[in-house]
Amino acid sequence: MNPRDRLLVEPALPAHIQNLRAQEQECASAQAPAALQKDVLRHAFWKVDPQRAGDISIQQFLQVWQNILQLREYEEGAQVINGRARRILRPLRRRLVDRNSAAALFVKFGFDKEGFMPYVVFINALTETPARLLGHELILDNAEKGRNGLFDEIDVSLCVGDAKIIYPKCKGGVFPPSGFDPRVAFRSATLPRAHMWLEHVYGYAGIRNLSNNLFYTHNSDREVSEFVYYTGMVGIVFREQDHDARRPSQRFFFGHDNDIECLGMHPGRRFVATGQQKSVGGVPYACVWDVDTCDLLQRLDHGANERSVIACCFSGNANGKSSKSKGGDLLVTVTSDDHHTIHIWSWMNRDNKLCKATHLPGWFYGPEKKLNFLTAQGLFYQQKSAEMFLQRSRIRSQSSILTVLKVQNVLSAIYIPAIHERAAPGDSAILTGFADGKVGLWVPPYPTRPRSTYQLRKVFTAHDPGPLIVLNDGTQVHGGVRVIKLRADNRTVLTGGADGCICSWSLEKVDEKTSDGAPKRGVKLKPMFSNDEMTGPHRFRLIQATAPLEKESVPMIRGLDSHPLKPVEFVAGTDGCDIWEVDRDPRVMIEGHQGDVYCCAAHPADASVFATASEAHRVMLWDAGRREMLRSASMGFVCRSIAFSEEEFPSRCVPGWQPRGGDGYHLALGGKSGRLAVLDASTLQPLVRLRDAAEGISELKYSPPGGPRVLAAGSNDLRVYLYGVDRGYELVCRCVGHSGTIEHIDWSLPVEGPPGLRGRCILQANDTSRESLCWDPRSGRQVTSNQRDASWYTWTCTLGFPVMGIWPDDSDGTDVNAVCRSHRGRPRFDRKAGLVRAAPAEESADGVPGAGFMVTADDFSFVKLFNYPVVADDAPYRCYRGHSSHVMCTRFLADDRTVVSVGGHDRAIFQWKTCGVSLDDADDDELVADGMQWAVHAKREAVASLMPKPLAQWGPLDATGKNFGPLGDVGKEMPRARVEAGGAKGGATTTGNLSRGKSLLSS
Repeated sequence: MNPRDRLLVEPALPAHIQNLRAQEQECASAQAPAALQKDVLRHAFWKVDPQRAGDISIQQFLQVWQNILQLREYEEGAQVINGRARRILRPLRRRLVDRNSAAALFVKFGFDKEGFMPYVVFINALTETPARLLGHELILDNAEKGRNGLFDEIDVSLCVGDAKIIYPKCKGGVFPPSGFDPRVAFRSATLPRAHMWLEHVYGYAGIRNLSNNLFYTHNSDREVSEFVYYTGMVGIVFREQDHDARRPSQRFFFGHDNDIECLGMHPGRRFVATGQQKSVGGVPYACVWDVDTCDLLQRLDHGANERSVIACCFSGNANGKSSKSKGGDLLVTVTSDDHHTIHIWSWMNRDNKLCKATHLPGWFYGPEKKLNFLTAQGLFYQQKSAEMFLQRSRIRSQSSILTVLKVQNVLSAIYIPAIHERAAPGDSAILTGFADGKVGLWVPPYPTRPRSTYQLRKVFTAHDPGPLIVLNDGTQVHGGVRVIKLRADNRTVLTGGADGCICSWSLEKVDEKTSDGAPKRGVKLKPMFSNDEMTGPHRFRLIQATAPLEKESVPMIRGLDSHPLKPVEFVAGTDGCDIWEVDRDPRVMIEGHQGDVYCCAAHPADASVFATASEAHRVMLWDAGRREMLRSASMGFVCRSIAFSEEEFPSRCVPGWQPRGGDGYHLALGGKSGRLAVLDASTLQPLVRLRDAAEGISELKYSPPGGPRVLAAGSNDLRVYLYGVDRGYELVCRCVGHSGTIEHIDWSLPVEGPPGLRGRCILQANDTSRESLCWDPRSGRQVTSNQRDASWYTWTCTLGFPVMGIWPDDSDGTDVNAVCRSHRGRPRFDRKAGLVRAAPAEESADGVPGAGFMVTADDFSFVKLFNYPVVADDAPYRCYRGHSSHVMCTRFLADDRTVVSVGGHDRAIFQWKTCGVSLDDADDDELVADGMQWAVHAKREAVASLMPKPLAQWGPLDATGKNFGPLGDVGKEMPRARVEAGGAKGGATTTGNLSRGKSLLSS
């Protein structure tokens, strides 16, 4: 049956089935009085199916109805027999069913891969009433098989026959839309042609780091400022000049598979080392990589029981002036096991020679000592002590001799040169930062010799203690002095404290003498600022705007580095996840959230605007084009959900609101304790504050344009609250009936039925009990009728027919946190005609009407790209990594050219660039996608060519005892059908019958 005939026949199917039912009833009345309609049809089908196999071909189906017509040979008038009227039939000499109509019936009621239809299904549909048909419903039960979607052609044919589908992740069954196109299923079983790549990362890891993790690179000069840091499990190199020119300004290192915990800079400032946590089933390791190419140079694996690498440092001059070739051949890493083991690596050698020293939790190399192989001078610091050792043959630690001066917890340390009359080239001193905001000066006997003991000589008041910090064990400590940095001139020191200040100190020559007249040795530390100076060039305070709703804390300095060539400029990272660059015009280069980020939303009209909200009570408005924050506001409550209105609202909706141009978009935010706030989406001006729910608001969604202008708020109290926007956000009704916390909500375009809902928009909601329920927003009552043909304006629900295949086999039903359908292929509402129009083939993906793409966010730190609808079991996808925590939300922006994702506990916002998704870029993106496919294939071929070939296995002598030879290549597999799904940093493989090739339905 060709597509043209199918389009002509399918609209007439309901009337055609009614005609068949009427003819069959007349034939049944012509039989014996006790004959039933079902029995007459069954006997008719048995005549063409003598083996009683239960299924027939199209030719046999035509023969059945030709035999039924033969019962109508004569008609001589009515007769009454046993109280029943009988008629003698006459031949009409016509065909009741032609071949095209029969093919359409086969498509409607389902057939197997051999082209045979089970006629019991057809008989039940023709003879039973709709109420009785519920007991004979065609069901595809994939829950027993553990499949989340369509597996093969048989499943597709049942789906075309309107079968109810049961799969493990959804408590109730789902239904395919009427007239389901099987091309959707076969496209879902193929790898998306579209791609994504990471374009920009917002945020900085400034809360959990134990040491400095922010450094300038060797590319920084008088004209260029470039620094390296990390966020999540991505190393980032940021160039300021590219950012100012609106060009891509970040390069990324993807060598980690879990949270990065530390970063160390090579003396030449070209190589960096990053250490990470142990991943599930893996080991903690450190990576040495190049900041220019972001290529991995060495991976240093640690023991599985050592948890994570929390500190690292290269040997050599890490601060002062030195040639790029001096030092850096050794790398020290510290792990978080119970003994805080130190590892010293000769990382430039292939064998990575390793020596361990235990009970040393932190490390920093001295700036002026010449290092031989496995010979090092270094400082390690821990709670209430700072220790140093100098060794030549083996690693040993020597405890410090503490003076009568009180020693606080040591939070930071650095070597500085000693400046006195008899200073030798190797003389040095140590500065340490304490938790109470003071700085301690440690000096050894001079000249410095192996195993010298540094003594705490003097303590300076540098910073305020700062706010109390709650540690993992519940104890509270002050932030103190977290970072100390020696400038390139070797005469200036910068200290960063928990009070949000960066202070400058000068190193001067010691001109004092002891009591016996001998000159004192060491160095003199002198502040470059006055005590009454609150802020200035030598005492810079990072000032944040005061929030109107609450008093915000001062940001704590967690990372600090001075420019290698400029005398004043430095870069600082804070626990607010921001990075400041301070020179004559201080500004924030990287901005981020201070709390966990659970939600994001895309502006419906502006393709460059999106919003995020965090548990730190703050909402931020971002510009994806300029890659910077536009506005920020504090809400006064923990934010968990966010949504833009889908259309502009007039000013009369909210008294006193005066939007620009008379109309404007709204931005709704929901949080804990049932709090709900509505803001102006442009200015973040508060408009309305509500609190009707008993518990937190977990999901928000506005009705589509032309709809009832309602805001739906899903709550943890198992209810959906509906607010009328035109009534000033008055509570209209509550939807009660869910068994779990509301997780996702979507609105439909005006539906066509049932009669009581015709022309209205309905909403569907998913909850944690795996239920998906539909609701009438006007009454708040549940819609129990089947909504298989409803056109959904958005799709962000994780349950339903179009998203069956997003779930991996080992998922427990909670692993996928968010999904989002692209705008391409989305239906639209024609207001003039009052009709919902499906996306035509030319506006959809791959020429399939209504097809598009979908992104998902899951608990495995993945952002995945699928073909939408995702109906195939184990649907292939492209996988992208970068977040180090559960990815909590992801959204397409308005033009589908950008995807944003938020990483929960890593507090990061990732901005992905798409290729092949947006309809506007379809022609150009197709060329780019083909090029990327070729590049991936070429890279795989190149890697395969470098892999050693497996050795051949030699068999025994044959029966003659003269001949023998190889059996074949080891590891060679039989060819099988497979669909590979790959991506930037991962992928999946799906094997199944659905991907074997051409379907019977396409013939």
